[in-house]
Amino acid sequence: MRPSPRLLLLLVLLLLLLGSSLMAHGFFEKAFSNRKINGTVRGLARGGATELFMMQPRGYLNGKFSAVGFRLTAQDEEAATQENITLSYVPYDKDGVHPDLNKEVLKSSFRLFGFGDQGQKAYNFLLTVGFPQQIPQNFGIKIALPKAPKWPLDGPSIHGQLNLPRDSQRPRVPAPFQKEVYAFERPAGQTRALPLGGRTLDVLETTGVFIEPVLQTVLISKAYGLGEETLKGIETLHPDAGRKDKLFFEIQGGQIGASGLGIVYLSPGLLKTPIPGPVGEWHLSLTPPFPFLLEATTLDPFGKGKTRVYPFALFPKGFRNFWVQCVILNPATKETEFTDSVRIQGL
Repeated sequence: MRPSPRLLLLLVLLLLLLGSSLMAHGFFEKAFSNRKINGTVRGLARGGATELFMMQPRGYLNGKFSAVGFRLTAQDEEAATQENITLSYVPYDKDGVHPDLNKEVLKSSFRLFGFGDQGQKAYNFLLTVGFPQQIPQNFGIKIALPKAPKWPLDGPSIHGQLNLPRDSQRPRVPAPFQKEVYAFERPAGQTRALPLGGRTLDVLETTGVFIEPVLQTVLISKAYGLGEETLKGIETLHPDAGRKDKLFFEIQGGQIGASGLGIVYLSPGLLKTPIPGPVGEWHLSLTPPFPFLLEATTLDPFGKGKTRVYPFALFPKGFRNFWVQCVILNPATKETEFTDSVRIQGL
């Protein structure tokens, strides 16, 4: 008799509790972007020094992570000028909405422009540091921009998908989720961080670079009225069965996952205390009959794979708010790891 998927998971968890720690085995990024750029911003500061914050939605990257750098899309109006930008990870404030202005992790300065180019230029930068550092459980990325006294003729800014009225590229999130704020700004001299431009749903083109595996949510949707598109932005957290959204998951397992298996589970809740593994933590509730096995899929030699595509209408109306997480197994090396867990709040 074959063991049930739930019993298999319990056996894996037991082995992990008895196992030893493993070294990092790759760099991993998790996109929170549709690549629908409709603006480049410095916020209210314009030519003054300012701080921008891109807070990761709670439940989008849930887990214990160590970071080794940043991904950022920045623009300079005159690329011949040297521009130094400082990046760091920051936790949420106690209110669970705003960034904490008093704590920073992995604070690092980078020279992004002034290497021989001229004129208006924009690049997608991968910026890494020497050693990984553990980052807050729920975090954002702080971007400190220097003064730009010749703005708008010269100075750095950050690309984003902005929630501009009547703009065809604005995020398409159904009610009641359209009131969330992820991007904030604090011009020099201000004591509080304010919603960027006074808007909701703005997304800045920046994300983290980690040493733990990640589970990427992906949506196939007609949300923008252009036929079916593949999205990796805010919409992936809030699928809408009414507009015939389809959902799938991409797995990044790195060296441990090479030619292994990715086993994806669903659960309506989380454990009060995560179960640590050699790499990652297990978060999903183990209260029967959960976690529910969604799918087991084969990973390629780079540890990457993806699930089947699931029409969101197939999920029962009473089960469209759930958590998902992946267990990565390598039968050849007998190694195991966990991705982050992700919360889906759909309609």
